[in-house]
Amino acid sequence: MRRTTIKDIAQKCAISPTVASAALRNKKDGTVAYSLETRRNVLRVAKELGYRPNRLAQAMKSGVTPVVAVSLRIDCESEDVINLYLHDILPQAAMSLHKLGFEMLFLPYYEHEEQIKRLNELLEDRLIGGVVSNFIQGEEKKLIKFHKQTGIPLIILGKIESDIIPSISVSKRNINRGILDFANKKSYKKVYFVDFETSGDITFKQLKNENTLVSVSKNDISLKNALFVVNGEKHRKKLLREGNVIEDQILLIEDFRMPVHSKFVLLVQSKTGQRATLAAELISDWMKTGMTPTIKQHVIETAQEDYQIVTST
Repeated sequence: MRRTTIKDIAQKCAISPTVASAALRNKKDGTVAYSLETRRNVLRVAKELGYRPNRLAQAMKSGVTPVVAVSLRIDCESEDVINLYLHDILPQAAMSLHKLGFEMLFLPYYEHEEQIKRLNELLEDRLIGGVVSNFIQGEEKKLIKFHKQTGIPLIILGKIESDIIPSISVSKRNINRGILDFANKKSYKKVYFVDFETSGDITFKQLKNENTLVSVSKNDISLKNALFVVNGEKHRKKLLREGNVIEDQILLIEDFRMPVHSKFVLLVQSKTGQRATLAAELISDWMKTGMTPTIKQHVIETAQEDYQIVTST
């Protein structure tokens, strides 16, 4: 079936293709004159004929490629977590971008060096016009440097301190409050969040209050009456092997769709889809206008109904 063109619309409206194109795009720079009635007629005919703009041609004229690379680090430590993460973010990002006139290219990565090399290649070939990416903790400066060097619109998924690149994070204030209440009821004196670096090292942050996490040395941690909070089943097992703690001292954070493996589990409703929608809106507006979003740090709040602490026997 032949694709409807501007010429088809112009012919049916009895106007020139130049006027039809300007009316369709609502162009008002004074170079092409048309009435409101003409624009309404053009829009009606375009809809009747099933007209769809050639976005490649538009991109060549504007210099903006209507494709966003959604680049996500794949953590091989938990296949279930990867599947849930990708299931939440990719369809939502693709649908949101499509509604806004853009398409998505999925670019997985393991290390930022590999990611940035591929992004530069895509950028040089004019295959992408914007990037949405998560980051490896402590290595966000590599993405900031990439943006400075290329100028490409970039939205970060995760909390970073930057006055250059917009980021989208999820507030854990209410979750932290729930963890502290749980610890108090179970007579734990201190709460530590446990992270596992790519190097294999274990790092600890003490939860002082719902808004404050403070890094502490492993040598300064008192195991007695302490609760350790970890993300994911594999990290829970690793902490049991290497952290000199017992099962009763671990609070496992899991997606609410995951099976329960630990005695104490914090089940959390994912906000990944919501972040994908917001990222699509920010990146598309940036690409269309050429203007960096004014607000750099966007925070999605987690409500009390978004989490639940369960105890298994």
